Amino acid sequence: MPERITLGDVRPFSPAVLSSGEYATPKRIPLKVLEESAELVEASKAWLKSEDDPEARQTMLDEMADVLQTVANQCAVFHIGESELQDAMIRCEERNRKRGRMGGA
Repeated sequence: MPERITLGDVRPFSPAVLSSGEYATPKRIPLKVLEESAELVEASKAWLKSEDDPEARQTMLDEMADVLQTVANQCAVFHIGESELQDAMIRCEERNRKRGRMGGA
């Protein structure tokens, strides 16, 4: 299992998309994260049951990417910049290290 995963450059939808339709209501954005997360849970369960079927794995990975996309969209709509999110990840790692969930310094 890798010790660190770099997610790379996850870009939000265009401002035009994020200011119209279902995205025009900021309250709807966290619900999209929840919706995509639920789809990831179901795809993960299907992959685990499939005994490593490549198609089931691809579906799971696609749902995982959808979750990351919706998180990037939420950051854009809520005006959360990269440095602010990185600071939050550092705090998250510190909390998890204190709980014994992560190794390293």
